[in-house]
Amino acid sequence: MKKACLLFIILLSVQCSSGPISLTLPNTRTEKPANGKEVVISESSCGYHLLDFIPTSSNTTLYYAMRALQVKTMDKYVAKITLEQDWYHGLIGTFLCSTVNATVIE
Repeated sequence: MKKACLLFIILLSVQCSSGPISLTLPNTRTEKPANGKEVVISESSCGYHLLDFIPTSSNTTLYYAMRALQVKTMDKYVAKITLEQDWYHGLIGTFLCSTVNATVIE
């Protein structure tokens, strides 16, 4: 019984851990365009927590959203980046969706 409780505590403590995420966007412009217009570019990625403690692709949602955003913002001036996370409860688990919005000036 003690082993089962210890295993449960370990699973709960490591379920939401992930590696560091870089919020820098390489290959973007460093000078702000003089007469550019602001455009918001969004990317999102989702994962699932089965039974609310078994993560399935939920630890990497922010990573994949940032990678997709890096492709879209190449050679553009990035003015602002915002992060959003939404949780949706399902029948036997929870969805986690991470959205990254970047305001770029073209």
